Amino acid sequence: MSVRVPVFYFFQTDVGDDHKHPNVFEIAVSNEKEVTLGTLLAQFPLNGTGNFHWRFRKSRPGKSGYVWQDMVVPRDEHETVPRYGSNIFAKVLRLDSLRYSNLKPKHKRVGITRREAALSMPKSNGKASNFSSLKSANKGRRGKAPEPSSRRNGKANSDGDAVDLFNVPAKSSSATPHPSRPIKDDLPAQYKGASAEVRANARIEMRKQKEEEAQRAKVLEKAQREASEVAMQASRAQVAKRLGTSLQKWSCPDGTEKNIRALLGTLHTVLWDGANWKPVSVLVRPNDVKKAYRKAMLVVHPDKIKTASPEIQYIGQHVFESLNKQYKLFADREMK
Repeated sequence: MSVRVPVFYFFQTDVGDDHKHPNVFEIAVSNEKEVTLGTLLAQFPLNGTGNFHWRFRKSRPGKSGYVWQDMVVPRDEHETVPRYGSNIFAKVLRLDSLRYSNLKPKHKRVGITRREAALSMPKSNGKASNFSSLKSANKGRRGKAPEPSSRRNGKANSDGDAVDLFNVPAKSSSATPHPSRPIKDDLPAQYKGASAEVRANARIEMRKQKEEEAQRAKVLEKAQREASEVAMQASRAQVAKRLGTSLQKWSCPDGTEKNIRALLGTLHTVLWDGANWKPVSVLVRPNDVKKAYRKAMLVVHPDKIKTASPEIQYIGQHVFESLNKQYKLFADREMK
């Protein structure tokens, strides 16, 4: 005959879940006294939705109060889950959304410096008194043992707490806030107050929708980029068909390549309207050729016209390559 055992639990990092409003589900077992962690996980409503860490409330043998016992999956799946009274109480932590950076201990320096001790005590003529006072001050800080948790909280843990099933003390308003980033609940308002299972399924569905939308956006962006490249290639082919002959006559008429002086002297005849170029006529000295070449590079360089129309880009590319080729030959002959 199977017995149904209630399991009270809450998620430590979920908005809306706390120790005062725990969730509950029942597990069916053949022996009420021996409930293993594997049996509990198999009947857990959110099993398969993520990785969880379990911490169970356990009575202290021979003493009042309780302790929390950690159980690790899958190492402890065959171990018996501890009880507190006749029920099972658990704190669950989602490992998938855990921020490990917030778990690093904040090391705080204990004691006071000699300067702090000197400023806080009356002046003295002897050095020994100052040093002994510093030692006593630090000893007072380090030697004081912290109070037990039950006394610090103002009440001992008991089994008869009807309001708070987990008997977790309330936080003081004067306590220092935790430095970690607050948890953002991105669920719509319609899920406010819903059960943990409904909220978990809603988060899974929202995550799937976001991934599908991101994938569709990538596919659309790739299609648009490919269509733009095809259109650009077609436009360049039309421009090359229309301007290729005239540019070839400018740089290499009758199969004979013009030198750098001839190219710079007739550059204004092939450039587009609005180009920042003034015609040059006198290019006798090598330095004049060098200056004119550099000015031409500022006009037709690919970085200067990468956002221009396909026609301007085609003209600029042809002029850029022709001037570079002839200037190298010119520099080898006359600039050395």
